[in-house]
Amino acid sequence: MRSEILVIDGIHPVTDPALLLQELEYLESRHVSYVLCVMPVYEHADYPAMRQLCEVLRYAQAGNGAVILHAPVIQGTAEEDAVRGQLALTMRNYLESGVIPIGVLAEESQTENAVLMQELQHFSTVLIVPEEEGKLLAGAVPALISGSTGGTIEGPYDGSEEETGDGTVIRVIPWQDGSEAALRQTKVLLQEPEAYQSLWSRPQRVTGLEGTEIVWDGRVLLVNGEKTPRTWTGDAAESSEAFDYQRTIYYRATADLAQQNHVLIGFSILVLAAFLLMIWAARRQMHRRFRR
Repeated sequence: MRSEILVIDGIHPVTDPALLLQELEYLESRHVSYVLCVMPVYEHADYPAMRQLCEVLRYAQAGNGAVILHAPVIQGTAEEDAVRGQLALTMRNYLESGVIPIGVLAEESQTENAVLMQELQHFSTVLIVPEEEGKLLAGAVPALISGSTGGTIEGPYDGSEEETGDGTVIRVIPWQDGSEAALRQTKVLLQEPEAYQSLWSRPQRVTGLEGTEIVWDGRVLLVNGEKTPRTWTGDAAESSEAFDYQRTIYYRATADLAQQNHVLIGFSILVLAAFLLMIWAARRQMHRRFRR
């Protein structure tokens, strides 16, 4: 029987930390192991939104969660040093905030980029996700790939009886579809009698990224040679409630437009009605003056 890994993909600094925390608390309450796939961050790592996201990620990695990076999107051709620099920079930004990515996820189309695939060999855990199926609840069952431990990059599990790779597959929940949809998909998946595997249950290694080295042997976590505990004593809920990154007028005007369409439509109707009323009043006043 193959083991499975539950992955929540598409998490980034503008993710609402309170909604993400709600998802994680549900998983923790069910004692489910899971993986959070975060988008690359190359700059502004000290912004409040990034700091708050990392607080929630630290809460996850101290519990049943593990964090991995989403592979950078490369436009056109790129040199190995440039790709390695992108990976090293985003890794450093997360590490400085106490988040320890122990793997990487790439879309299946990215495997065609030889430079990127070469650089992903620095990670002992690489997950390859079929892009079209990755948005489906029961889709996205790729093989788990060993990179720096000497394994080879293989194609995704195709659903046949014969196992692919080491027989480990993942279930992807796309966070970008919305927190409510993600939580709904999570509840449906947990109805199945599956025991999801933790990435912490196997050795992990990240090496060769411009001075960044992460080693986990199942007991001790070393980050650049120093013992680093996964424990966390903060309060993600209190931190999330106190966080005010949504309180600007620009955020409120653009956030979650899918749920605010009815408000925007209603406002547009009122403005149009007021405009037509003003035109009617102006024409009536002109008629009165003309008759005089």
